[in-house]
Amino acid sequence: MKKIILIFSSLFIFSCDSGGDSNSQISNCSGCPNNSLSSLIEIGESNNVVCNYSEISNLGCVNVIEPLVDEIDGTIIIYYNMDSNISGFQFDLNGITIDSVESYISNSFTISNSNSRIIGFSLTGDTIPDGCGVLLEINYSSPNGTPWNSPDFISDVVFSGDVLDSNIPNSLEVCGN
Repeated sequence: MKKIILIFSSLFIFSCDSGGDSNSQISNCSGCPNNSLSSLIEIGESNNVVCNYSEISNLGCVNVIEPLVDEIDGTIIIYYNMDSNISGFQFDLNGITIDSVESYISNSFTISNSNSRIIGFSLTGDTIPDGCGVLLEINYSSPNGTPWNSPDFISDVVFSGDVLDSNIPNSLEVCGN
């Protein structure tokens, strides 16, 4: 029970955003070319994810998440590159209805969603190791125009690291593609 309280506490204590307020802004991620994560992280057979952490980090793409939207299939893949372990996360997707979420991370993580919010955490205290990969694939419907072009498409972004980890990022950018 103490681990759960610590994880939830750290989610609120170490919330990350790129704008200094509670809403992250989608940017081109300074030093991080558009489509950098999605072009350098591959999803292989059986949803195995292969990425080159050092190549991505050399581009300056650290502590970022990047959505890749497929309008035809109604899916969004969320890529990440972090320099600390992830013990939990939460964010909102605005302008769409979330129909389902498929996790690409540890089976010990619980993924929960409403129509617009996604929350992920582990009741066992597991973490997602630092580095890069695919966090989630989201199936959506009812888009309001092309909301992914809006600076607040992904908002209220909160990522937390290990409670004992001193490398928890001070800011997290949401890269547009």
